[in-house]
Amino acid sequence: MSRPLPIVLFVIAITVAGGAQAKALRANGHELFCQNRSNFPEYMAVVHNKQFDYHTVAGCRQVAKGTRYEVLEDSVETGISKVRLYVWPRPIDGYILVEGQD
Repeated sequence: MSRPLPIVLFVIAITVAGGAQAKALRANGHELFCQNRSNFPEYMAVVHNKQFDYHTVAGCRQVAKGTRYEVLEDSVETGISKVRLYVWPRPIDGYILVEGQD
């Protein structure tokens, strides 16, 4: 085996592995996050109802501005993408919806 071949294979492997990584993003404070995708309808109803002073839906929250996350599966049809949210003490997988900025 010639010496350049392993080097070329190594460079190709690094390039492919680098392209497979998800892009890290920062939340702007307008994102809604739920660990379970089926909780979004209830969470959206509660968030947009002015009668609730304090409201919770299990596994759902508004993402704090500046929180780091990465998109695992982008969904253009529904606008709800699968993400990994990096919050202390460990990352959480779930779904995110970006609300319109008022």
